[in-house]
Amino acid sequence: VVHLFYGYWQSFCTRKNFAWKEEYDTRQASNRWEKRAMEKENKKTRDKARKEHNELVRQLVAFVRKRDKRVQAHKKLKAKKVEELRRKQKLNQA
Repeated sequence: VVHLFYGYWQSFCTRKNFAWKEEYDTRQASNRWEKRAMEKENKKTRDKARKEHNELVRQLVAFVRKRDKRVQAHKKLKAKKVEELRRKQKLNQA
């Protein structure tokens, strides 16, 4: 259950369009070239804001995951299994 939860949130991608971050109002453009330039700048701004938001959420998930007791317990259990397997392999080789 924990693996699925963290898997979803570690690959988080927002659906928000970040229209409020736009710098220019394309309705104010005097010609189509100016409008295209405004749209291009607005797209850069929206994409940058979206990327920052996604990264912020992923950082939060990493912070929480690192401190989750269930994840820590799983790591300890996995380390024990790996150590046991190595020990058995050494015994078989000897």
